[in-house]
Amino acid sequence: MTKTLRPLTIQKIHRWARAEYKHTGRWPTAASGRVRASDEKITWAALDTALILGFRGLRGGSSLSKTLNKIRPRRRSAKYSRLTIKQILAWADTHYEHYRRWPTSRSGPVRGAHDELWQAVDGALQKGSRGLAGGSSLARVLVNYRSKQWERSGPRLTVTEILDWADRHYKRTGTWPTHKDGRIVGTKDRTWNSIDKALSRDNFGPRGALTLARLLAKHRNRRNLSDLPSLTDKQILKWADTHYRRTGEWPKQSSGPLLNSPGDNWRAIDMAMRLGNRGLPAGSSIAMLLAKRRRKPNLADQSRLTLKKVLAWADAHYRRTGNWPTRFCGPVRGKRGETWSGISEALRYGRRGLPGGITLAKRLARHRRAPYRAKRSRLTVKQICQWAENHYWRTGRWPSHASGRVRGVRGETWLAIDSALREGFRGMPGNSSLAKFLDKHFAS
Repeated sequence: MTKTLRPLTIQKIHRWARAEYKHTGRWPTAASGRVRASDEKITWAALDTALILGFRGLRGGSSLSKTLNKIRPRRRSAKYSRLTIKQILAWADTHYEHYRRWPTSRSGPVRGAHDELWQAVDGALQKGSRGLAGGSSLARVLVNYRSKQWERSGPRLTVTEILDWADRHYKRTGTWPTHKDGRIVGTKDRTWNSIDKALSRDNFGPRGALTLARLLAKHRNRRNLSDLPSLTDKQILKWADTHYRRTGEWPKQSSGPLLNSPGDNWRAIDMAMRLGNRGLPAGSSIAMLLAKRRRKPNLADQSRLTLKKVLAWADAHYRRTGNWPTRFCGPVRGKRGETWSGISEALRYGRRGLPGGITLAKRLARHRRAPYRAKRSRLTVKQICQWAENHYWRTGRWPSHASGRVRGVRGETWLAIDSALREGFRGMPGNSSLAKFLDKHFAS
């Protein structure tokens, strides 16, 4: 049975963060590892994800950093102090003497300066605050005043040269380079990370390229994950309708890649809807959109059930049909959005307020003395293929989960076979479906 995680609160996260600060002297980030003050095995990265996506009772749309900004003290001493280029260069020289490299905006605290960060210095140079002229950056100041030490030796780079290296990389590996790909083959000490930084700061690269990813997107049509095209609800619904026609089910987070949009997958689209990326409003999801526009029940929003209510629905089903319901009986009559399959899942995994660990069939056998068939026969790939071929030659079309009874096989339905393929019952490996099975074994 799946373990139910306890809900979280902002107050609890604040309490854990204060304990972390008291223990380490630093406020936690997503990279801070396990939460020391918690009695459960949870990490700060998991808390950050829960705050972003709205898991475990949290509202979503936030982050660990935004949440902690409300309780950690703000820096005040450096806010009003004036800066000069001379002072910044002195700090940079000290940094270079100690670390043997020049500082960047991500170098953290300024050595020898109380409560100063290189990120704040870089921001002041760009915005023109704290007595500085603005329109510059830490990188440009170091280029202008410390150019001999800052610039790498060798000729200045060009777009043509970078693209030539990228083409060779693609020909050798089959993928376009990123800033994580290490040294550039054929050069002495160039790395893709240094190229990406050079492009972003315009130190010795082409103007306006900004990043390696944007350069390749512009000149080599490579998909740039940080600059993806905008999405609309209309486009997502169109893709969802295509997915439903192809597989017989509505898409969800784990439905994999989109056939009509190479490079996209349903998990990335759901994340964009939750966070408000790619032109979408935040706070939505695939499940919420399909519930609103396609009337697909959203499991997260379904009302709580009681065992008494489920048994009453089963009694009504028995009086009407003469048979006790099974998970394959489809919708619950008179109850919009309810299906016997959904009720069986809720009973199995303890969802919607129901006790878990027992199936619908076992529950009816216990409370209504319904006949219970403990184990169905095992299935084989050869057997399913034979049944599917017979169905095709008889009807002119391949079976789907809605094709009803398997002709000539007593007690067998295509819906039961589809469920066995999905969940790994009756000797099947699981994580499949009838549609995927037919695509694999009868692809034209």
